[in-house]
Amino acid sequence: MKRTIVSSLALVTISLLLFGCSSNNKSKDTSSKDAKSEKIASSKKAASESKAKESSKKKAESKSKAKASSIAKAQSESKASSEALAQSQAESAKQASSQQAQTAQQSQASSQATPQQANPADESTWNLPYKGYSSYNAYIQANNGDPDIQKETADKQTQWAIDKGIMNPDGSLTEKGKQQEQAVDEDSEDMDDYVPNP
Repeated sequence: MKRTIVSSLALVTISLLLFGCSSNNKSKDTSSKDAKSEKIASSKKAASESKAKESSKKKAESKSKAKASSIAKAQSESKASSEALAQSQAESAKQASSQQAQTAQQSQASSQATPQQANPADESTWNLPYKGYSSYNAYIQANNGDPDIQKETADKQTQWAIDKGIMNPDGSLTEKGKQQEQAVDEDSEDMDDYVPNP
């Protein structure tokens, strides 16, 4: 009987051991499966995060490239504009220089050539044509003097009379002017009575 008990006990122990191993294996399998699931989930999460980071990085690089492209384009346009402005200024300077040279040549040529028209300030040219007349002398004779010079003289005399208070700007005499005119008239009456000695 002892043997039966021992064998029963051995059987129970073996059963228990087998059951324990089996449940331990099951829990190991379950925990292994859970660990694998967690690893897979963690791996997927890491991959997803990695993709998100990579996508974000690509977007940032794309924005950076677009910004760099925009800056490069603006710099290029600015450079082109600057070059166009510089070229325009160079052309303007060249044209101005050309015009100055042309004007200087014309001036030099006209000073070397004989005058084609009389110059009232230069008596040596008075025999040349002037304002449709055969000469400046003919112009003076036809107009009883040079009308331009006569006008200039009259303007200077009028300005002098205005400055001295003899005449108003409208050409009328001031009180002082009227008194002087009366004195001149009286003097001229006295001159009518004057008879020089023979």
